[in-house]
This record gives sequence, C-alpha cells and structure tokens, in this order.
Amino acid sequence: MTSALQHSADDLVDALTELWNAEVQRRREIAERTGLSANDEQALERIVDASRAGDGVSPKALAAAIGITSASITVLIDRLERRGLVTRSVSPSDRRALLLRPTPEGLTLIESARGPGTDFVAVLERMDAAERESGIRFLHRLSRAIGHRAR
Repeated sequence: MTSALQHSADDLVDALTELWNAEVQRRREIAERTGLSANDEQALERIVDASRAGDGVSPKALAAAIGITSASITVLIDRLERRGLVTRSVSPSDRRALLLRPTPEGLTLIESARGPGTDFVAVLERMDAAERESGIRFLHRLSRAIGHRAR
C-alpha cells in the first residue's frame, strides 16, 4: 500500500474511532439523564420511531433489531412497561401477535434523551445521493468485515 493510500486509511480509521467514541459518550449521557440501559434506550428509540411512522413493533422484530434473545427482550419490555414507557397491545392484523407502542412518557423521555445535535437524519439528508450510496456500501462492507472477524 502506498503512503498516500495508507494515510487515507489511517484517516478513515481515526474518523470511525471518533464517531464510535462520540456514540459511546452520547449513550453514557443518555443513561445518566434517563436511567435507561443502552439496550433499553435503543429499544425505546426503535419503538418511538416506529410509532412516528404509524406502526407498532413486535417483540420479535425488536429483539432482532437490537440483537438480543427472545428471553432478554421479554425482560426488557417488562422493565419499560413497569416504568410506564411502553404499552403492549394486540396486533389488529394478527390477534395472536403483540405490538409495542410508546406511552406519552416514553415519547417525552426519548425526546429529552436525544437532545440537540443528535439528529442524524438531518445530517444524512444534506448528503447528495452519490454520497449516501457510497456511505451505505462502505458501512455494509465494514459491518460484514467486523461480523466475519467476530465469529
């Protein structure tokens, strides 16, 4: 690898490290402000985002989205429900299935947790289509590489 290419790779690793550290710090601050664990906060964010899109989230889909087991998701949902942050309701399309939705308290907590400067969508919307496509390809390749090494 040439020096210029190595320099570019090093710069990219530095930028990714900076992003990772910023996210870790953001999650610590959220935990301090809300009393939510990282998994609880991530789950509540997904439930709130689905609600804003007019949907509920099934426990199975939520577990897959945040990468935990069905047993763990049940305990997590119980915790959020006890705090009054989510409700469980029967799916209108399948009476055997449950959907999770945020309560007004859950919505308020996530809004306060997100705070200023955490609107990732606004940053992404300012990118042009080519930048977004390149970013998506890069992040998928990186995720696959990390996943391969983690096995």
